[in-house]
Amino acid sequence: MFSYISYQLRDSYREQQLEKQVDFISLVIQVLEWIPLRLLALTFSLAGNFMQCFENVGASFWRFSIETNNADLLYRFPNCAASGMLINSALKENEEAEAQDNESAEIQAILGLLERSQAIWLSVFALITIVGV
Repeated sequence: MFSYISYQLRDSYREQQLEKQVDFISLVIQVLEWIPLRLLALTFSLAGNFMQCFENVGASFWRFSIETNNADLLYRFPNCAASGMLINSALKENEEAEAQDNESAEIQAILGLLERSQAIWLSVFALITIVGV
């Protein structure tokens, strides 16, 4: 739902719009994307390289402004969380076989990160269901 609204707001930019309207649309997009992006960042830091990713998350967690580029943050968080896995897989590639390239190792690391993140959220929802909150 948030993605759809965000897409529609981004798509509604027109050259003729007033600067005030463009600023308002940017503010609404920031508000809609702030909570899901921070939850995703915390999940990735728990599921991936916690120490390195949490430093990155801490630097931008409470920052809320129109100038914040959420797309850049969204790109940075999974790369930071999967950084330790990429190094380990690259070492295995050099030792065992050099057939697999770096892009496929990165995709595999991010897929593993997404699977662990999904397991974290399923556990959270299971606990909420059991506790009855």
